[in-house]
Amino acid sequence: MNAREFRDVAEFLMKSSDVELFEEGVYRTSISRLYYYIFLELRDTILFSDPRRNVKSRLKGGKAHKLIREYLKNVGDTVNNEDLKDVAELLYNLHELRKDADYETGKFIRKEDVERALAYAEEIKEIINELEYNGISGNLENVLTYLKINGQLPQV
Repeated sequence: MNAREFRDVAEFLMKSSDVELFEEGVYRTSISRLYYYIFLELRDTILFSDPRRNVKSRLKGGKAHKLIREYLKNVGDTVNNEDLKDVAELLYNLHELRKDADYETGKFIRKEDVERALAYAEEIKEIINELEYNGISGNLENVLTYLKINGQLPQV
C-alpha cells in the first residue's frame, strides 16, 4: 500500500463539495488520515532500512506509535541532528490531534485543526527528505542505511 493515498484521501475530503454536510466528520477523518499517512511512511522507512528482528516485531505492534518517536529521537542523538528530534515532537503533536479527532467526541474539531495536522505532516516529510549526515544526504532511508552499514543503528 502507498501511504500517500491517505494524504490524498484527506485532501479529497477537504475539497469535496459535501464538506458542509459532514463538516466535523470530514475534519476528524482528514486528521486521522494525515496522521496515518506520515506514521506509515516513517514506520515503513524504518522497517525497510533496519532489518533487526526486534525492530520489525516491535514496530508492528500496538506500541509502534510511541516507539517510532523514540526511535527517531535515538537516531537524532546518534547523528547529532536536532531536526530528527523535532520530527519526533511533531509526530507526537500530530498523534495528539489524531487521538482527539478519533476519540474526543465532546471536543469540537475545526478546519484549523486539519490545517495544523497538514502543516505537521508537511514539516515532518520535508525534514526526513532533506536529512544529511556524515556526507550522506537525501533522506531518512539513506541515513539509516549508512548507520546500518556502520553498525550504528540505535537501540529500540
